[in-house]
Amino acid sequence: MTWSRFDPGAGNPNSLYGMAELRRRAVDKLENDVIPRLRTARAVAGSSEWSSESGFSFGIAIDSAIQDLGPIADQHEYDARLLDAYAAELVYLKGEAASLHARDDAARDDVHRLVRLRDRLEETPGTEAHLQRIDSEIHEVRQDLQRYVSQWDSLTVQREQADRICISGLSGIASQGGLAALGGAPITTLSDAALLTLLGGLTAAELLALLRDDDALASRIAGLGDPAAVSAWWNLLGQPKDPYDPFTPTPAQQALLEEFPEVFGNLDGIPYTHRDIANREAFEDGFTPLKDIIDAYPELLTSPYGVGDVGWMLAHREAVEALEAAGYTLPTFLAEYNEGLAIQNTLDGEADIPYQFVIYVPGDPTLAAVSVGNMDTASQITTNVPGMGSTVTKSLQEWTLSAENLYMAQSLVDQDTESGFAVVAWIGYDAPKMATEPSLEVISSDNARAGAPKLVDFLEGITGTNGWAPGENLSVVAHSYGTTVASLALAETPAENFVMLGSAGIDSSIPSVSDLMVDPAHVWASEASKDYIADLGRGEWQTPATIGGINLPGTLGGPMPTVPDVDIEIPGVTVAIPAVNVTVPGVSVNIPGVTLPVPGGSFSFPDFSVSTPSVSIGTPSISVTTPDVSVHIDSPNLEYDHPINPTDSSYGAHVFSSEGATVGGVYYPGSDWHSTSPQVDAQLNNTTSDQYGYLDANTNPLTNAAHLSLGVTDPAVLH
Repeated sequence: MTWSRFDPGAGNPNSLYGMAELRRRAVDKLENDVIPRLRTARAVAGSSEWSSESGFSFGIAIDSAIQDLGPIADQHEYDARLLDAYAAELVYLKGEAASLHARDDAARDDVHRLVRLRDRLEETPGTEAHLQRIDSEIHEVRQDLQRYVSQWDSLTVQREQADRICISGLSGIASQGGLAALGGAPITTLSDAALLTLLGGLTAAELLALLRDDDALASRIAGLGDPAAVSAWWNLLGQPKDPYDPFTPTPAQQALLEEFPEVFGNLDGIPYTHRDIANREAFEDGFTPLKDIIDAYPELLTSPYGVGDVGWMLAHREAVEALEAAGYTLPTFLAEYNEGLAIQNTLDGEADIPYQFVIYVPGDPTLAAVSVGNMDTASQITTNVPGMGSTVTKSLQEWTLSAENLYMAQSLVDQDTESGFAVVAWIGYDAPKMATEPSLEVISSDNARAGAPKLVDFLEGITGTNGWAPGENLSVVAHSYGTTVASLALAETPAENFVMLGSAGIDSSIPSVSDLMVDPAHVWASEASKDYIADLGRGEWQTPATIGGINLPGTLGGPMPTVPDVDIEIPGVTVAIPAVNVTVPGVSVNIPGVTLPVPGGSFSFPDFSVSTPSVSIGTPSISVTTPDVSVHIDSPNLEYDHPINPTDSSYGAHVFSSEGATVGGVYYPGSDWHSTSPQVDAQLNNTTSDQYGYLDANTNPLTNAAHLSLGVTDPAVLH
């Protein structure tokens, strides 16, 4: 096929798909017609009716023909897959080239327009500032054009690689099998569709062999972005161990999950049951060496946290050297061990309700998500998004138990759902630090803007993996700064229900509930009357009802007070220094004579007198004037990126109560402040608490959130 640098998608994909179809028909003809007929003839040749030497020879010839036709059918099948992959690559390149042409043409038009505008303004007085802006725009557009040149080069490389793979495969190299076609190929240049087509031609053993030898392939598979396509490929890997349980991995899948858990543990498109297996394997691979160190040196758990006491480190030199040999300092080891312990304690908390470890990305920070309930069979999946200060070490166990609270409450709302629910504790973004650390991250939307795309990917991954329509069967329950993250995500991807608890504020870019991809009838928000922390995140304040046990007459509040900028004018000062005259009088000194004996007589010095004249010194008068001074002091006011309160009527969300309520003669406590689950926290720390949060068991806000996250909005069931 003839193509050029500026037309890398040249060619007819439909013709290639047609060629592939012809080869598949040939395979079908061989496997379902020719070979069966030969086997029938072979049976006749081996029967008692034809027992002569010629019948024996004919049978041998038939056996040889059948043996030769098998590889021919395999080759045709591989050629068909190769042609499909090549056609898919051309479709991708055509789309990319068309998009690049459009951007390139638009950029060139912009340059011409700006140059003409500059020419008109160049001789017009007073347009210097405007000309500078135009020059800057021209420079930026020309930089875009330079980038497009690089992108054309990249598409050219991709087309050349696609040609080489197709030609080498069709010329006979592929007769060695799928391993030869992929081995050594720069797979980073292949589109997802082309890569998955080629992977479909590999046996599990071949794929394992490639992954053992090619880190780039492992990274490429881990980054595949089409869950539906991944699911189709993954499901071809062998037959299930248990035909009555489609989510039990096949032997081929199990081998991949166990040997390369970091590749498949977070891959959208494979069942969450399989991701759970992979992530537990990856976690144990990383945590077991840390536990081994603790088993050998348990004194590390009693060591000073941080740099470490020098005396302690000298007294435990062997333990310190063991850490250093493993590549750790004392602080880094303890941080990683405590994080691993939090994950282990979370997973060990699994009881009657299955847990699935569906995200595990070690790093700084480590990201993780645990589902309460089976995401592969659930009819409704709710993702809980936490707020500031949430980390795997500090928050995963508490948020997983809070998710279990919501799961149980949902089960009471809808007891007829056979497939059940799943509630995910999603610590999948870098949450802002607590304001008490101290940190001002929470008043910015930066962490939310970075975290929202990760939440979008997670939600869309659920959709693609389960084969649902966009947003179908998805709910999001978010708390505090998590509402900032979730609202940004739901402005980009749909969900059925969105519940906000104690919102730290919605970003200014989402001024109304209509900006979300959620039916406004299913967007709900609540803030407890004693939640004073949520207000601070939005740049507001509110006094508590009591301070130090003293009841106040009523709450006060409003926007944070602002301090205006200060301008100070200091006028100049003139200082006159008068003239000064100083007279230093003269001094006379008399030195009497001296007679000294010398041999043969004496020697005399006469009297001596020295006088200095008087001296008069005068300085002129001086006048010094300081200039006027202007001082500008900027106000210390903070800028809040997410000031919108979703419980305000102007936002358009529906509001529900997080106060205590009596239902059917039973009192359900409300949220006492900003926390989601102080009862859970007390349980984990073997203490008690008289405080309740938004997601504590048997509370009114939890019950309301359970109804709303299932789309039940009947006022009769909300309290």
